[in-house]
Amino acid sequence: MDILFPVLERARRLLEEMDAVQMAAVRSHQSLLKIKSPRECLKVEHFIRNAINHVLGLNGTLKSHLLDHQEELQREKEALDARTDLSVFYGKVKQLKEYHKRLSNEPADIQAMERVTESLRVSDEQLEYMFSGEECLGRFLDLNSLYIDFVNLKKGSVPNKDYLGYLRSFGDFPEL
Repeated sequence: MDILFPVLERARRLLEEMDAVQMAAVRSHQSLLKIKSPRECLKVEHFIRNAINHVLGLNGTLKSHLLDHQEELQREKEALDARTDLSVFYGKVKQLKEYHKRLSNEPADIQAMERVTESLRVSDEQLEYMFSGEECLGRFLDLNSLYIDFVNLKKGSVPNKDYLGYLRSFGDFPEL
């Protein structure tokens, strides 16, 4: 026997994954108070950001899944409706109990949830790639690449400035 209510089951799995990722992000956020290393703090903060983005993506997937399968979802809801015929309803309940009894010995897919949350974590190599050496993992701001782009603009449109002059005038915005 296949899954009785495939639309509802897919929605349940998406919600379960969303919940697992949210719980991992909450646990990571709670550990931020104990972390002393700026590197580890940065890794946890990036994990939380990735987890939030993943949950938002799953939310969009769930919404589109439910919108795409509205007719099937309505049929599944009507099949569960007890007002039609109680014998049909109890037959469905019996099928659900048999289905879950048959799957009760199978372990929950905890490993899959752990793989998802681990894929959202940031490694040391990824962290080093995010910042230049002068930025010291985000403690400083390196504007060298922006200065090079500034210098390479059309010569007549910008004044000729050295790097220190560029830094002095970086936050000066003209009045509009």
